[in-house]
Amino acid sequence: MGTKTLTPINYEEEKEKFLNSKYYNPIFFYQIKKERIDPKEIDKLYHEVKALDVPLEIKDYLNSYLNDLNLLNQTINSIGTKSFPENTSKLFDWTLPDLENVESLFPEVELEKEGSNALYGADEIRNAFSEILDKKYQLKTVKVELDGFNPFTIRAGSKKVVIGKGVKRFSNNLKRLIVHELESHVLQQINISNSSTPLLKLYKYAEGELTGEGLAVYNEITTKTITKQALDNYYFRLKAVSMLKKSFREIFEEIAKHIPPKHAYIITYRVKRGMEDTSLPGGFPKDAAYILGFYKIKSALEKYKDSKLYYKTKVSSLYFLLEKAGYLKKTKLMFPEFLHF
Repeated sequence: MGTKTLTPINYEEEKEKFLNSKYYNPIFFYQIKKERIDPKEIDKLYHEVKALDVPLEIKDYLNSYLNDLNLLNQTINSIGTKSFPENTSKLFDWTLPDLENVESLFPEVELEKEGSNALYGADEIRNAFSEILDKKYQLKTVKVELDGFNPFTIRAGSKKVVIGKGVKRFSNNLKRLIVHELESHVLQQINISNSSTPLLKLYKYAEGELTGEGLAVYNEITTKTITKQALDNYYFRLKAVSMLKKSFREIFEEIAKHIPPKHAYIITYRVKRGMEDTSLPGGFPKDAAYILGFYKIKSALEKYKDSKLYYKTKVSSLYFLLEKAGYLKKTKLMFPEFLHF
């Protein structure tokens, strides 16, 4: 359930209608590809798990993973339908913190204001990313591409980093992006994808989002590359998720009291994507992952004292379970240079 699947085909038209009205809520339509998992295939996997000769705790984990896979499949199939909000609320079974106490979750960091340094466009960001991947980490197989379909987003995986053609960032924010996208997302996902222990690749969708974004924000803060605008974005994304029972218009008007309208629109759109009629309650709560995930990673690393842990796994409980059962195999791992051992 990636960005492309959740992006409406009439995004620009509905954005224009919204911004030219004081009352209109977008009506989004989606191009859903029929490439979903057949539920019968998931049923077969349940039977295969039952027949496995592994410890009961691992069977329980695998069954919970299949439950989540089934729910994820249902959620993707429900994009643009009335059942989408019900499915996403189950998929992202998160408890949101009191917004008044959110700032206390973050250590005091010096936040540099943007706008006083060089501005880079998508081509320049692509070149900077490619140079870091190639020269610093010798990752010549990870491609960096530009995207016109989702022009204002950046997505990073183990094989490809995609930059929207409309993306622009100041130089201090570019440093943050390198930490967030390359030295967190890319390295984490390469390690897990290349792991000699295949079970580490089986993580629940929402937990993967929580751990992935949490590690990236944690690294931004500990490397002191986070900017004021980035931290504001994370806060208002969480605030927008906390208002999902409200309409697109109501969320936008509240967020626009604090930040420029064009940024407020993007934040509101992100939490209402997947919906058809955005005047209705519900949406896509993934954007709570940045702050909730940071708190999760921070708490876990304070407990385990292992700064490398979340470059090995997205589910620490599964990692320790496999370690206890003797199923972990040695794998060549990659870590960012800012981690000192």
